[in-house]
Amino acid sequence: VQAVYGIPDVASLLVGSELCIRDRNNPSTTVTVDGNKTVTANFELIPPTEYTLTMAVNPAGGGTTDPAVGDHVYVEGTEVPVTATPAAGWQFVNWTGEVADVTNPSTTVTVDGNKTVTANFCVIPMLVVEPANRDVDHNSGKTTFDVTSNISWIVSEKEKWLNVTPIEGNGNGTLTVNYHKNCSVDERIGKITLTGNGLTVEVTVTQAGTPPYLTVEPANRDVEYIAGSTTFDLKSNTSWTVIEDEDWLSVTPLEGKCDGTLTVEYAENSLVDARVGKLTISGGGLTVEVTVTQAGTPPYLTVEPLNRDVDYKSGTTRFEIKSNISWTVSEDEKWLSVT
Repeated sequence: VQAVYGIPDVASLLVGSELCIRDRNNPSTTVTVDGNKTVTANFELIPPTEYTLTMAVNPAGGGTTDPAVGDHVYVEGTEVPVTATPAAGWQFVNWTGEVADVTNPSTTVTVDGNKTVTANFCVIPMLVVEPANRDVDHNSGKTTFDVTSNISWIVSEKEKWLNVTPIEGNGNGTLTVNYHKNCSVDERIGKITLTGNGLTVEVTVTQAGTPPYLTVEPANRDVEYIAGSTTFDLKSNTSWTVIEDEDWLSVTPLEGKCDGTLTVEYAENSLVDARVGKLTISGGGLTVEVTVTQAGTPPYLTVEPLNRDVDYKSGTTRFEIKSNISWTVSEDEKWLSVT
């Protein structure tokens, strides 16, 4: 008796033989050769192993996947390309599950078992503040900014003349900015900063300066003829300078900023006529003129002596005249001649 063995190929299965063999279902058996015989080993393909790939997104509505969300059956060992596409306003974060590259929205999955792959999305953070700047006048008041956002945010500002409410929020909102009066003629800018989720937005409030003013009082000072000094009160919110072109006047200070006092020193007026000195103060595009009016010296006229005694002979004599005014001489005696 000779034994004949039928050995199936890999992934094959013996079905059986119609011949008289000891065990038709055993791939290793015996045949009794007691005549001419034919032995046939029958085979069939083993069905391929299949697994399920489940696609999912997180959160729902955050985006789509390719293959689509749901179950998909693949033959074992299949390398499946997978792609995550965010919805409008969303962005891809990563994959959860066994993918080749968890941070790449387009990657692959090797199906070597039942697997679930989830595409994770998040809302794209948005923080918009409008307008970028508010122009306001010099008076105290308030203004607003519109916040459009899908995140939490906080506000910071370092200007003492600004106050912002609220200082924090979540999502859309309105910022109310209260500001103090600007007493300076110079424009000033206050910066407001909003931050949230790694985003930063800066907006500004530009406040105009107070219109410049310049007043000097009184408009005129009357002073006596002797040397002395007088003052003028100056009120202003800007820088200013003083010009005077009279030799007998001297002004201090010749320049300044904001309120001040002008001190004017003047020399003695030796003339009987009054004189006027002009001061010109300029600043912030404004000009003011004030004057100092100094009285003249009181007039005097003396002749000494009051009488001259002379002898009977012809001759001359003299009188001393002291005066600060013009004078004339008249005489009505024919025997006298005056020069």
